[in-house]
Amino acid sequence: MTVNPPHIPSRELIENGTIREDRFYEFKHRDALDDSDKKKSDIVDDVIGFLNAERVGHIVFGIRDKRGAFGEWVGFSDDQDKTKRKIISFLHDLIDPKPTGLAIGFIELDGGEYAIDLRIAQHRFQPYQNRRTGGFKIRMDAENAVIKRDDIYAQFKKIEDFKADLVKRCLEEDRAVAEANDMADEGAILTISILPRDHYENLPPLCVGDRHVMRLSGRDYHYHRQIWFKGCGNGQEAVSIDGNSKVITRLMVADDWFIHATVAHPIQCDEERGRSFSALKEMLHDFLSGIEELAKASNVRGPFLHRAEFTNLGRGRIKGAFHRHAPLVVMGGLVEQITDEGFVDRVYEKALSVSIYR
Repeated sequence: MTVNPPHIPSRELIENGTIREDRFYEFKHRDALDDSDKKKSDIVDDVIGFLNAERVGHIVFGIRDKRGAFGEWVGFSDDQDKTKRKIISFLHDLIDPKPTGLAIGFIELDGGEYAIDLRIAQHRFQPYQNRRTGGFKIRMDAENAVIKRDDIYAQFKKIEDFKADLVKRCLEEDRAVAEANDMADEGAILTISILPRDHYENLPPLCVGDRHVMRLSGRDYHYHRQIWFKGCGNGQEAVSIDGNSKVITRLMVADDWFIHATVAHPIQCDEERGRSFSALKEMLHDFLSGIEELAKASNVRGPFLHRAEFTNLGRGRIKGAFHRHAPLVVMGGLVEQITDEGFVDRVYEKALSVSIYR
């Protein structure tokens, strides 16, 4: 649950003492944004303190404070766009994983000067680490504390358990698909599994409506056409079939929001028909976009964990395009979006690396 600070920083609220340093707010002198590595690292510690507390926070630069309360303004006069880019750039460079919910606001002061409000949205990728020092901090009341070794281990253990849960569910669903024996399997097969962190939050299952309501649709991998969901053993399933009544796209969303997709003929490299290997990247991104729309419509949030696997590369029209026919597995990291470009690139590069197109 997001805990928001009671006020957005403004000149009036800071000057009258309504806003002072506490678990939501931090005041910084103008000099804190000097270009020294030490000062940049100190700011990173403040930011990761809020990030690891899973708390919305504000760091206001341009204040000389008096024991956590406002003292006087020591504002900036540099170009605001340049200042914004500078701050966001070094924070993205020095925080692992990269926080995407950072924003910059400005508080107008006298004489054309301004103060800076660094706004830190709630993030869910804990633990966040200072790349420069290797340290982990957490915001406690009005100051940061070092996260204990056991607590750091517990956070990473959660991530490893997350990955193990995804692999287990993926293999179980793979077996179910194989037993159904209705996939078009004369060529390559791509399996994509996705597990959101919200899987553990007892969310309502995917709601596709009833006979009186238009059913929710997924998106076919090959033709981008709608495929309609219907109930299956553990959730909802949408399929697309070929002219031989074989399934070429199957998308299953379990009641607990484990997502599993099986795609036949995912790689198009038929030069006679004008289909290039590079189409894999675009087609995969578009397919994942359809899944992302389903998740957003149901208020399912990241982070998400991905897994992709190619099998049957030695079958069908494309078998001569690959040096290696063993299964190829790509395990993604925690990402904020289902359509994460890094994951799409890794899947593409993995397939390309064992092909004649490399």
